[in-house]
Amino acid sequence: MDAMDFSVNIRAVTGLADALDLRAHNLIGAADYLQANKDLRYGSGLLNELAQTHERIVVGLDTFLRHTGNDYAERYALAVGRAVHAYVTTDVAASARVDATLPGVIDPTDPPRLADQTLGPQIFDDPFCLTLATPPDYRSQYPYEPHFYDMFSPSSLARDIIWYGTGVLAEFGVIPEQVDPFEAFTAPLCGDVAGLKKMSFVLCGVATAIGYVSDRIDVEADVMDRVWTGHAASGCRSALIRFARDLRPAVDLVVKLAEEYDRVAEAARANREVMDMALTLMLDEAMTLGLDDAVELGSIALLDLPRLARIGARIWELIVKAKEVIALLHLTIEAANAPINLPDDLPVVPGAAHR
Repeated sequence: MDAMDFSVNIRAVTGLADALDLRAHNLIGAADYLQANKDLRYGSGLLNELAQTHERIVVGLDTFLRHTGNDYAERYALAVGRAVHAYVTTDVAASARVDATLPGVIDPTDPPRLADQTLGPQIFDDPFCLTLATPPDYRSQYPYEPHFYDMFSPSSLARDIIWYGTGVLAEFGVIPEQVDPFEAFTAPLCGDVAGLKKMSFVLCGVATAIGYVSDRIDVEADVMDRVWTGHAASGCRSALIRFARDLRPAVDLVVKLAEEYDRVAEAARANREVMDMALTLMLDEAMTLGLDDAVELGSIALLDLPRLARIGARIWELIVKAKEVIALLHLTIEAANAPINLPDDLPVVPGAAHR
């Protein structure tokens, strides 16, 4: 390409710098969104089998989003902005001479063309607005639900009284929320169902953000051809297209992670329901026998210890089974939590040319 093939609509290219700056904000905003919704009540549950993995996933994904936002999209925006400044402060002939000395990715079959000077920066405007939705209140979707037959179970009846009583107190603002007394025992073992569901929702939002940025940069690189031609423009366009392409594997990876979190949440919910039943049986057995009958000369004598042992064994069986399920999911998540490779180079843009 010779000097005459260089052409630029400076006013329009400023829109590209602004668009790339917005992509950086999209990626950083996704990282902030992840951080705001990452916490799990009672840890990650199941005797914290997933605690370290969950933390690594959050840290790894946060690092990736901030790296692509700050070290790629934002630096691309700054580089295009510097090119615009160079063109504003230099005459066209000098800019063309400098452009001819720069490396570029030129298609020899692509005929020379001039930048369309009738266009403005609005050609890079985003017709949509990336919005990451606030996660639903999954705790309200998975509440404890008392049943009419609870009156036949001493422990369930006591549980219902506490549930309804704390519900009234929560409505008046005396306490922050309604309390299920069984949750203090079962949730730390089985996991924060609502929190895991929320994490799955948030990861879907992050995947959407990454895909959105990739698609928009592809569009912006194509539109750029209409307002900026030459070596610098071709190098910039090639780098942007590759950046958009290299973001795409991250979308599939994060969607996979979201699916795994949802599976973990469902496993936790199912095990918690069964563990609630086992805990109810154990407490009913102890309450039916009564403490007065259970204590004889300062020692436990009349409790049906074999039956309690069987119930306790059942609870432990549930814990072991849950740990096995999580161990499999742990391996799946670890396999999915692979790094995304991005190119190290940035688009070549001209410095200030001499007149």
